[in-house]
Amino acid sequence: MTSRKGTLLETNVEQLLKLSGFSPKLNRIYNGYEIDVFLLYKNLKIAFECKQYEKSTLAIRNLIHQWESKNRELNFDKIVLVLVGCEISTKEYLLAKKYGIVIWDEQKFTSLLNKAIEKKEENKNTILSELGLKSSGILEVEEKLEIEETEQQIIIKEALTKILKRGLR
Repeated sequence: MTSRKGTLLETNVEQLLKLSGFSPKLNRIYNGYEIDVFLLYKNLKIAFECKQYEKSTLAIRNLIHQWESKNRELNFDKIVLVLVGCEISTKEYLLAKKYGIVIWDEQKFTSLLNKAIEKKEENKNTILSELGLKSSGILEVEEKLEIEETEQQIIIKEALTKILKRGLR
């Protein structure tokens, strides 16, 4: 099994968040599900699902329902669908809103990325606003959230431990 480094869109979402002063994690396994971009901000868990298509008729309604269902198990504070290369209807935006899911289309994402490049950390409040969050109501979290390691990370860690033990003898 090879390690996934993320698509260009996933990497760009990660970069947008980093430029805005956040500390996102790319391609993390959380409760058995892969999250394209994971963000722990203060006491909030935010998942970004990135889909890039070229002139596709992506079944956005299905994606919204899929994430609404997943989130019943994962319990994220916010789910963000970053959708590029597809048309998003008003009905789909309303459905996403009904389930507390945020959609960033190509225009919104490009605008946020350009602003982050120009204004860097000043963009943090803009990102929080686009997520429907207010920074004043978010508590700092003391506990560290454990993110599951990928199968490859576990195998590599075990192999390195064996190598180190052999080297110390």
